[in-house]
Parts: sequence; structure tokens; C-alpha cells
Amino acid sequence: FPVTICDHEKELTTRAAIQNNFRVQLLFANQALRNIYRRFVTYVTVSAILLTLAYTLPNLMDLALMHKILVEGMFIGGWWILWEGCSLFFFKGHELRTKKKMFERYIRSDIFFRDAGALRD
Repeated sequence: FPVTICDHEKELTTRAAIQNNFRVQLLFANQALRNIYRRFVTYVTVSAILLTLAYTLPNLMDLALMHKILVEGMFIGGWWILWEGCSLFFFKGHELRTKKKMFERYIRSDIFFRDAGALRD
């Protein structure tokens, strides 16, 4: 900026505000990633329990029709929950990890102030 317009104190304050904004966005991305990881572990655990029950119940006893339907529901539910966990981890997690890297780059970047009129010339 020209010396008459240049205010170093405002520039420092603005730089700090921009950096804080990126840090807050990074914090939110990290919280969302932790939430995704937690849900992934929960989904995989529930899926493993359902699939284990579905595989072992028919071998332990002779099942009536309603019990067979229940076992089939456990198979379907177990595989569906496993798919939900994997899609959450790989697809949504990838998007958040990409955002996280972007905000980390923004935090490390230098911020410069220029006269807008000088850019047009």
C-alpha cells in the first residue's frame, strides 16, 4: 500500500484474524474426522456382532421360520452396517482429510496486502 494508506497495525490484526479463522476451520474438520472415526469403529463392531450371530445361530439349534427370518435380517443388517461404516470412512473421511490439508496449507501461507489499484494497472 502507499505509505499514506498503509496501516501495519491493521494488517497484523487482519493477518491474525485470518489465521484464527483457518485454525477454527481446521478444528472443526478435526472434530468431524474424530466423529467419523468413532462412528466407523461403532459400525464395524455392530456389524461384526450381527454377522457372527447370524453365522453361529443356525448351527447351534434348529430354527423355526421366524428365527430364520431373524437370522436373515442379521445378515442383511450386518453387511449394510459394514458398508455404511466403510463408505463413511472412505468417502466422507476423504473429503474431510482433503479440507484439513487445505486449511493446514492456508495456515502456513504468508499473507500480503497490496493496493487494489496497482493490480489493475
